[in-house]
Amino acid sequence: MRWFGLFGSLALFLATNARAGNDDEIIQGNDAALSAGAVTAVVRDGSGIWYNPAGLALADSDKLDVSANAFVVRVYRAPGVLTSGDLIADTESVPEYVVAPAAVTFVRNLSTNLSAGLGIFVTKASDLSLRANLLVPSPTGDTAWLLALSRRSNLYHAGLGIGWAPDPRLRVGATVFAVYESAAGSTLFGGGLVSAESATAFRSESLVANSSRIGLRVSGGVQWDVTDHLAVGLTVLSQGVVLESSFGSTQLASSLVGNEGGFFAAVPERAEPRFAAFAPYRVRGGIAWQADGSFVAIDVDYQTRLDRPELNVSRLPVYNFRIGGRYNLNELVAIGAGVFSDRNADPPPRSFGEGTVDLYGVTAGLTWKSSLVLKGERGDLPLTFATTLAGRYAYGRGDFLGLEVYSYGQVDPPFSFVVSQLAIHELTFHLGSAIQF
Repeated sequence: MRWFGLFGSLALFLATNARAGNDDEIIQGNDAALSAGAVTAVVRDGSGIWYNPAGLALADSDKLDVSANAFVVRVYRAPGVLTSGDLIADTESVPEYVVAPAAVTFVRNLSTNLSAGLGIFVTKASDLSLRANLLVPSPTGDTAWLLALSRRSNLYHAGLGIGWAPDPRLRVGATVFAVYESAAGSTLFGGGLVSAESATAFRSESLVANSSRIGLRVSGGVQWDVTDHLAVGLTVLSQGVVLESSFGSTQLASSLVGNEGGFFAAVPERAEPRFAAFAPYRVRGGIAWQADGSFVAIDVDYQTRLDRPELNVSRLPVYNFRIGGRYNLNELVAIGAGVFSDRNADPPPRSFGEGTVDLYGVTAGLTWKSSLVLKGERGDLPLTFATTLAGRYAYGRGDFLGLEVYSYGQVDPPFSFVVSQLAIHELTFHLGSAIQF
């Protein structure tokens, strides 16, 4: 019955799915969508709640921003998900489609040098289904294997931020985030003899699991205009701390080889310790040259190591970069472009279905504005509307932990874990709008 050990690997994969992976899957905010997220030194809209709360102090009026990744397409190439020697299951191209509202923010100007903002950000989203089947021929009887895997995860940050400018060239700010992350998935795996004349053999297992976590993080930031054209920025994001969490799964397994067999069922649950760290510290630094609303910026960020075995969390130190800019063609139209990295902070894959991929990509887009004036008894109310369209493409290669299966009678259990290559193509369409009044 050793083969039931696959359960632990599958349960670990589903339990940690929402917490792992690349940390900049979805770019937040309209300026960030144009410039690949290189905005730490220059951000001044609602996305400053996420990137650098010091930028909120630049708001000179109330502003509502709504941005959405209208469509995210990820194509995975993982030929090693189910193999047997030189045989490869027909799963080389696995598309994933995600529709995710990226951010909704509102900034309120409290005084000439003080502003506050409220924002909700979807920083990760996935919705993947995978199916594979493979026939392994053998003189003693062909063995058919089937694998079906589905997973869905989301990561939300709801933040309340404030920005203050003690000096016309200096701004500071802070944000408090409530964090909610969830993952749910199911797995079906099994196989059996399909051409044996006398022997009967099959093995199967299924798993349904879900996990969720509520936590807390805080960030602080500073922006300094060194000269009229040169600006620098720094943001520090604290560790995430668990406030409440849950994990549960239902597992079934059965086996029959000749006249011997077995059945296994379990409904495990796990509680995580409160006030334990589940996300590492993150530091962002940026420098920008700016003039007349246009800018060119470079951002570098660093995440620290974090090992929490009791939470199934392990993150390695990692650096990332973003280089981008925005250019105003006139008062109403601006264009932007950038390049970025989104390197993975996870350790090498240790459970089936896990993968580590470093992404590198480009962004490009444009923003156009229009204005109108509302007449009222208390005076005129000027409104400015802005719409942003942007695209993001990323490509990455890395490692993936798949299954190698065998015919019955070769080894027991009739499968093993193997590390194979994984490639991802990701295309994101960003649609954003803003109202300033």
